[in-house]
Amino acid sequence: MATFRAVILTGKHHVKADGTTNVKIRITHHRQNQYISTDLYVVPDDWKDAQTGDPFMNSRIIDHLATYNHRYLALGDIAQRLTALELKRQLMIGTDMTNIDFWEFADRYMADLKRLGKKGSIRGFRGPVAKLKAFRPSLKFADIDRAFLTAFEAYMIRSGELYKRRGYPRFFRFSRSSRYRSISSAVGSIGRSSSCSIGSSKS
Repeated sequence: MATFRAVILTGKHHVKADGTTNVKIRITHHRQNQYISTDLYVVPDDWKDAQTGDPFMNSRIIDHLATYNHRYLALGDIAQRLTALELKRQLMIGTDMTNIDFWEFADRYMADLKRLGKKGSIRGFRGPVAKLKAFRPSLKFADIDRAFLTAFEAYMIRSGELYKRRGYPRFFRFSRSSRYRSISSAVGSIGRSSSCSIGSSKS
C-alpha cells in the first residue's frame, strides 16, 4: 500500500535564492520514497503544524494529494507490482497503462506466484509466456488488443502448439485481463486504505 504526504525539503540545495522551497508529494511504496514536485512554493518558516497559513495554498495541496491518490487507486493490483520509481512515473502521466513494459509486469506476476507457492500456476504460465515472448520480444501494454491476441493465436495454430498445453487458454485470459486491469480493478480497490497527509521533512 502506497502512502502520499505533502512535504518540504529544507536542505541547502532545495531552498531557492528567494528563500522559498518547493512543496513536494512524497510517495512511500515498498518502503522506498520518491518525490513529485508541484507548482507550489512556500517559505519554510511558514510551514508550521501542517499548514502554510494560506487557506488557498492548503486547498491546492489537498487537491494534489487527492489527484495522486485517485490515480493510485485506479491502478488497482498492478500498483503493487511496480517499484516506487515506476509508480511515481505512472502517477505523473495518469492512469494510462500503455507505456508499462508487459514483460517486466509478467516477471513480477510470476515472482508473486512463486512467493505464494503457486507452483501449478507457474507451470501453467511459463510455457505460454515463453511462446509469447518468442512472438513479440518487445511488448507494451498498448500492444495488447484484440488484433494482437488474434495474431498470436494464429501464430500458435500455425506452429501446432495451441492445444498441446492446457495452459494456453488460461494464458489468453491472463493476457486479456492484464490489458484492462488498470480500469476494471479500480472498482475492487474502493475499499483500499491509502493515507493522504501534509507534513515536512529535512534532507
